[in-house]
Amino acid sequence: MSKKILAVILTAALIVTAASCGAKEETTTTTPVETTTTEAVVEDVTDIEEEAPEAETDAPASDLSCQALSDVVINSGVELPAIGLVEDEAILTDVLGYDLSLFSEYSITMHMMSAHLIELTIVKPAEGQKDAALEHLNNRMNQLKTEVAFYPEQQETADQTVVGEAGDYLYLLCCKDAAKAADALKAAVGA
Repeated sequence: MSKKILAVILTAALIVTAASCGAKEETTTTTPVETTTTEAVVEDVTDIEEEAPEAETDAPASDLSCQALSDVVINSGVELPAIGLVEDEAILTDVLGYDLSLFSEYSITMHMMSAHLIELTIVKPAEGQKDAALEHLNNRMNQLKTEVAFYPEQQETADQTVVGEAGDYLYLLCCKDAAKAADALKAAVGA
């Protein structure tokens, strides 16, 4: 009788141990290793479908929004992983370091996982802030190149980053083939 009880106890212990190991393994493989800040950023990002609808480029440049121009870049044929629109002002200012007072309108999309460095920023400068906004985007580009890019692939992408003007808009495009994306953006606004 005691052998049967001991066998049942050992079997139960073996089942509990196996179940615990399975749960730990599953948790380890499905939980991304990220900082708390990145987790907060991921929660506050609205996903953009990989095939976003084509932006209307027949509209006059003054009628285009920063989001519509962002869609032009997304659909320009450049290689982009899944990206999301960052809408939380605290993340934009405190985490990414953007001074939103320099912009009357903006669209900032990015890839939130650490493996890829993608940032598409299109802004319309606030009245009288064009030079300051352009300098701000150049500073962000330098930050991406010197502080944010960590892995070799990220550094390659950061090195392709372009900042410039397209009509009434300014842009920072950090992605592979950023020059091609900038050309599509300029074509959309007729610049």
